[in-house]
Amino acid sequence: MDDGCKIKVKYDWNFVDIYGTGSYVKSSQLNIFITEVYDPSKYTDWSDDVKTEMTTRLGEVMPYVYLSSGTPTTSWSSYYGGYLTLKGGAWDDSIITSAEAAFLTTDGWEVQTGSNPYGNHFTARKILADGGDLRVRIGPDSSDNATMVIYTETAPTYTTTTDWSSSIKNVLSTNFGAGDLPYFEIGNSSASASYSATNRCVTISTSSSSWNNQFLDNAKTVLEAAGYTTTFYIFDPYRGYYNETGVLEAYGPSLDGGTFRIHLDVSGLYVYYSEKYEVPAEEADRVWSDDIQTLMTTNLNGRLIPYFFLGSNVTGSWKAGDSCLTLTSALWDNQMYADAKAALEADTNLTWTCAYQMINKVKTLVCTAADPDDSTKSYQVNVYPDSYDARYPSQWAVVEIFYF
Repeated sequence: MDDGCKIKVKYDWNFVDIYGTGSYVKSSQLNIFITEVYDPSKYTDWSDDVKTEMTTRLGEVMPYVYLSSGTPTTSWSSYYGGYLTLKGGAWDDSIITSAEAAFLTTDGWEVQTGSNPYGNHFTARKILADGGDLRVRIGPDSSDNATMVIYTETAPTYTTTTDWSSSIKNVLSTNFGAGDLPYFEIGNSSASASYSATNRCVTISTSSSSWNNQFLDNAKTVLEAAGYTTTFYIFDPYRGYYNETGVLEAYGPSLDGGTFRIHLDVSGLYVYYSEKYEVPAEEADRVWSDDIQTLMTTNLNGRLIPYFFLGSNVTGSWKAGDSCLTLTSALWDNQMYADAKAALEADTNLTWTCAYQMINKVKTLVCTAADPDDSTKSYQVNVYPDSYDARYPSQWAVVEIFYF
């Protein structure tokens, strides 16, 4: 087209109730899509209709951001406290730069940039005079259309709870050996806790009906005062769908010298614990447990792999199909790379060759050695950190010992 717009024509068919009788017939249809060329100089303000919709729904007009269209469509939903969606034309990463400029020059807005599964995005938040807030997310949707979503939220209602319940403390201390997690508001006065051995995590229940994203601010203040390092996200960066909630991630010390790692959002408070990385001082204690030694000698041609510290609670399993003994612990420290390498290279029974590799985007120590008792066999040890879910800030040690 002369104005630079693109036209896309799609011929398709569908089943349509053309007579309104409930009897569907196959009908052809012609879809015509017009996409504007990205040119922010063409428009400098929202249309009157969009301004009216914003004022009615949000109480104010948002700073102007060109969404690859001079006439973005609007829709309102009452879910999650209410949110207004503006959908424009084709996404262009330059929109993020324009959004930053627009919101940073408007009083009261906190801004962030980042990415989610759909791509790069811009987010902003404003605390209102009545204690509520507005949160804005601008980015591509699943169809790569430029989209602005503005969420409204009322002022938070805090509970009268001032400490974790005895049952929650018991779950923490039973599974982590430490229950001294600082208390902060999660909006659930009857919260409960459960432990998952699969991802080594204690989950403390939140309440979606009473959740408020400003609880994240309370948690951030409390945890930082207790010596934690925190990262706050206005919107969940790990999800494309259902990412209306904010996220707080934090890590900090427990009284026994270990580390708590935390992920908090509307779905729950996820707490991980790592014991202090401290190699036993006594040589007699620097040995694999009886269970691990049995697994090694039974499956590795009678041999023990040299000991290196993985934590006080190491579990193991043998998978015959892979000829692999896997050791795991609820602890990771980068020092484990060097400790494992030193222990294997000092082995007087096997000659190990060690190198670092990137395997599945994870730094992995890979050490190999021939079996002097069987020229057809060899050993391989992989040492790396793993985590159950990328959303949650927790890692633990994994050691794979292959004999093939």
